[in-house]
Amino acid sequence: MTLLNLAALTCVEDLVRCGKNPLTQVVKRFHELDSASASTKQTCPKYSIPVNRPDNTFILADDSCCEVVAETNDSDDDGSNKFLCRAYTMSEPVFVEPCDSRLIRVCKASVENSRMKLLSRSCLYRQAIMTTKSNGKEAVFFAVLHEL
Repeated sequence: MTLLNLAALTCVEDLVRCGKNPLTQVVKRFHELDSASASTKQTCPKYSIPVNRPDNTFILADDSCCEVVAETNDSDDDGSNKFLCRAYTMSEPVFVEPCDSRLIRVCKASVENSRMKLLSRSCLYRQAIMTTKSNGKEAVFFAVLHEL
């Protein structure tokens, strides 16, 4: 079992509270996460967006991922600055059994499929943790499910 598979398994295990009906519990946790995000828009709060690792990675609303590189002087419609980001498109699930990993906001993307974009603060949907594989060609994103 690789470290990546172990981390993904740990994410799923955290959704289970007791040993009885684990699959039902995971589905309920997903429903709780979806209803919580539907009731309040999960945009990044008005604190400064970090541009240095490890806190500069976000999952976007369209399930693509990005790494904030710099803050620019360009302003958005609401007056907040835009950010220069390395956007990773064409994300794939890390695992598909017992469920698609993107359901719990865990995905991987190829570094070759990344490009620089100017994004507003409102596009930064959920903060994430990014790790790169040893070959440096794939990045794995884990959504931060709880705010501190």
